[in-house]
Amino acid sequence: MQYVAVVLVVVWACVGVRSSSTSAHNMILILLDGFRWDYVRLHGGEGLAGFDKFVNSGARATHVNPVFPSNSFPNWHTIVTGLYPESHGIVGNYMYDSEDEGIFYIFDSQSTGNPRWWSKAEPLWITATKNQRDTGLLLWGRCDLPWYGHVLPRHCLPFNYDPSANTTRFHHHLRQAVNMTHQDGYNLVMVYEGAVDTLGHTYGPRSPQVAAAVREVDLGLQNLWNLEARGIMDTTNVVVVSDHGMADMGVKDVEVVELGPCLQQQEVEYVVESGSYVNIRPFPGCTQQVAESVRRCPGVGEKVVVYTKETLPERYHYKANRLIYQVTVIAEPGYFINVEWEGRILASDKMYKGYHGFDNTHNKDLT
Repeated sequence: MQYVAVVLVVVWACVGVRSSSTSAHNMILILLDGFRWDYVRLHGGEGLAGFDKFVNSGARATHVNPVFPSNSFPNWHTIVTGLYPESHGIVGNYMYDSEDEGIFYIFDSQSTGNPRWWSKAEPLWITATKNQRDTGLLLWGRCDLPWYGHVLPRHCLPFNYDPSANTTRFHHHLRQAVNMTHQDGYNLVMVYEGAVDTLGHTYGPRSPQVAAAVREVDLGLQNLWNLEARGIMDTTNVVVVSDHGMADMGVKDVEVVELGPCLQQQEVEYVVESGSYVNIRPFPGCTQQVAESVRRCPGVGEKVVVYTKETLPERYHYKANRLIYQVTVIAEPGYFINVEWEGRILASDKMYKGYHGFDNTHNKDLT
């Protein structure tokens, strides 16, 4: 089991502690989904007072280095476990378990709610709860699942996708988080906000819609800092993180690479994911045939690369889990991997103006 060597997922690591009068501080952890490293500069206009306060009164990391794949669920679980996906077991937004044909699909709460997906790595809130710390989670992925048969956080509002991308809930949850720590005795409150990610997908990372969402998020942070007069910042750390960035798929023509015609149903049992990367499970004995067939597909080459588990670079930390299949195809931004075929597949077929999930190790837009 490998731990992430540094804090890989922090984009705004900001501490709001004012006093050293006590050694025990509460924490409010805010996750801004898809908040790219340069959004404050791109969309700040004449300034963003909420984010500026963090810079002037706390600390800031320059960018995110998400784990691969640079998608939401794998990185959410890395944030709260410190582990790479191959170790914590949430290896994608979509997963298929051939042992019992179980399916994990990010927007299907019934499929993601099976505790067996989560059994490999204890999340932060459970560790805190076991140590007599009161924890509360607001829209956090699968905080509603008990550990060890009975251990749950004191409060959990589980993640649910909001296609409206409205930040009203975020403002409400920030106020709630403050009350939970300041009045109700909570030691750790974790708040999720997804509007920036949703709008980044739909309109692109440089769009006016994303700019407006960034300003709305900033207003929420300003209101949080306005509570300083209540003394909460004397006893509370506030940390803002992101899970990944967003590649701009609308600035040029995106090249679609179609793998379907290169897959043979007698060789391939299952295909998972599409777009930025694809994970292929061949039938036993067919790995090399499948890999070679995909390598011969039109468009596959320098920018869309085929790996087997043996050849996948170690920097991905994406091998040591049975839910990671034998053949992985990884694209660079500007390329979209599509799989149209009659075999079994679990993936989204949408091509957005903003996308992530690509190789996280050398593309700054994903940070």
